[in-house]
Amino acid sequence: MDKLTNFDKYVKENEGLVAVGFGTPMTSATWSTAGLRGGNTGYTFTPIAGRVKDLAMGIAQQGLDYEGNENPDHSGTGYIKEAKQHIGDAIDESYDSMSTKESKAVTEEYIETLDGKKDITNALEEISLAWLDWKTGPVTEPSDIKPAQKELINFVIKFLKKNIK
Repeated sequence: MDKLTNFDKYVKENEGLVAVGFGTPMTSATWSTAGLRGGNTGYTFTPIAGRVKDLAMGIAQQGLDYEGNENPDHSGTGYIKEAKQHIGDAIDESYDSMSTKESKAVTEEYIETLDGKKDITNALEEISLAWLDWKTGPVTEPSDIKPAQKELINFVIKFLKKNIK
């Protein structure tokens, strides 16, 4: 899965962003699975929620603690790598399951059934032709096009929401 475009900018602009991870940063809330340890790494599966930066600090601290324990086979970088993999896999799995459900749910089968006589298509084409006539007309200023486009779309949406129940 590729990095989301502009995600870092989004996070900076939305400081209230809540994420889920592992660790114990001071500003996070913890829930009831304390004490569970994972696989060979020994990191805690105590779920937390908070700002991404706070979560990262908590996970980094756990990596340092893990590396500093008595077991010489434990490394902080190995801990961080496994934590990232675990979190990334969970995000990918959730995203894939959601996008699969939505792509299956949105079809045009109902429209094909409703528009058997092409009444809906013809009406939408009429709106499109009226828009094109106005847009290319002699009195239309280029600066009017974007606001008028937005107004027309909002008008149609409002009309449909009011009349299709």
